[in-house]
Amino acid sequence: MKAQGWQLLECETGGAAAFAAVWEPSQRTWLPDRRIPTWEVHHGDGRVEQHEVTAAEIAEVARDLTDALARRSLPAPPRGRLWFVRVPAPWRALDDYVENLYARADAAGLHEMAGPAWPEFIREQIRSDFAAAAS
Repeated sequence: MKAQGWQLLECETGGAAAFAAVWEPSQRTWLPDRRIPTWEVHHGDGRVEQHEVTAAEIAEVARDLTDALARRSLPAPPRGRLWFVRVPAPWRALDDYVENLYARADAAGLHEMAGPAWPEFIREQIRSDFAAAAS
């Protein structure tokens, strides 16, 4: 997938998951997430312990994510998916493009938690960027 330009969109937070909801449909896709979720404990002596995330912890994160997206008038993403997106030219790195989108929203006076105006603005920016890249 990487050779075809697909990049993983991490969706553990409301902002990132909002991008999956507003990304240009022809430029996003998903695969089933078969990873075993874990968290790490780092000890002062350098040891790192990995622990499997419990079903209750997964449910709590899902509730928080659903609430964050609802505040933006967006649906919660389906569970169990890894989202991949392509970025429009001239950007190559997803992180750089997303940072640019945040900067544009800030310049327009839209904070990420500004309700439905923020994702609609981001959706239009992404759509416009892909249209410009295609022309």
